[in-house]
Amino acid sequence: MKMKRFIGILQFMTRIPIKADVGFDEEFHKSIVYFPLVGLIIGAISFIIGSLSSIIFDTFLTSILIVACEVILTGGLHIDGLGDTFDAIYSNRDKERMLEIMKDSRLGTNSLLAILFLVLIKVGLLNSIINSNLMCLVIFMPMISRLGVIVMLYKTVTPREKGMGNIFI
Repeated sequence: MKMKRFIGILQFMTRIPIKADVGFDEEFHKSIVYFPLVGLIIGAISFIIGSLSSIIFDTFLTSILIVACEVILTGGLHIDGLGDTFDAIYSNRDKERMLEIMKDSRLGTNSLLAILFLVLIKVGLLNSIINSNLMCLVIFMPMISRLGVIVMLYKTVTPREKGMGNIFI
């Protein structure tokens, strides 16, 4: 059962092609314990891509390729959520309208700016990390961020009755 949960959450959180039917799990929320392991896998793949690209490219292009790798591996799930959040927050509307805005599939100006700055910050930080000969940190960054999600979910109150995050809250 543990392996099924791990594969299920890996399929849910990444676009890594795993051809395994794990079926429906009534207790899918228990797979939250595997968030850091999924992050470690994303980090390891990103590190390999970064190490290979650093042989050919300078640190700036390597940083861009690592960020692109992470986005491709995750399908941009976290980036989409960030954009939706910024569109809603900067709409200056009431809670119900903000939740509607977050469900809207269109990209607003605030969403675009948040995503743009996120990518720029990630590339800049990775460039600094690589220039400081600390590329091994790339392995652990996605793991630590997903561990942070577990900590944040501990005391989180759900904003809507049927949201995606409710599975884990």
